[in-house]
Amino acid sequence: MIALSVQNLSVRSSDKIRLNNLSLDVESGSRVAIIGPNGAGKSTALQALLQLIPATFQSLKYFDHNIQALSRKKLAKLVAYVPQTHPNLTISVWDWCIYARFPYQKFGFFLTQEEHNTIHEILEKTELIQYKHTPLSHLSGGERQRAFIAGALCQETPIIFLDEPTNFLDPKQAHELLKLVHNISTEMNKTIISVTHDVNEVTHYFTHCLAIKNGEKIFYGKTQDVINTDNLFSLYNYRFTEATSEEGVIFW
Repeated sequence: MIALSVQNLSVRSSDKIRLNNLSLDVESGSRVAIIGPNGAGKSTALQALLQLIPATFQSLKYFDHNIQALSRKKLAKLVAYVPQTHPNLTISVWDWCIYARFPYQKFGFFLTQEEHNTIHEILEKTELIQYKHTPLSHLSGGERQRAFIAGALCQETPIIFLDEPTNFLDPKQAHELLKLVHNISTEMNKTIISVTHDVNEVTHYFTHCLAIKNGEKIFYGKTQDVINTDNLFSLYNYRFTEATSEEGVIFW
């Protein structure tokens, strides 16, 4: 099943092409990493797919639903988004997860017992249950990022977009977060689409890779088929060294 299908997605601003005719199909349950140099158009692609910025396209579908036919509330039942930066919020982790249930509410935030149970289970899965009454602003960087991902899970969407989720995290925190994302995808059948700057994150945690440079798609496919030194040189104009470790292939 195709979770996301887009044809000729473009973004232009101030006479500049920020994204040019992006087309791809994303299979349900896959984990897609978006890579490319700074300013390549990676975050622009995410925001355009979510219709957060003006964009043109021939077609844009989520699970065969045309995005033009979806209200914001219906779209919010299909797609969750964790942006690169977050406001310094003082609400608790639990309240943040309650707000994530907004697409399902009709008259205010009156949650059923089942919804309370769902939030509790997700906070346990993300190892945040002990922080449920802690303000988001009091959490560490890694804990806060897990809290925002927990909110996305409480939204109960089949697709989750992440914009550089390991940014500002130390290596241990980054590994733990990516392991969580991997487990979420496999255990909960979530389609993950994530921007990253780390090629080795792609090879170890993602099934597919989309490469963008100067707003253009350079390559897209299964990670093992497209991540190699030649493709990476075309993308970054830098000759990576490839080596094999106990954990698999690495590039530097």
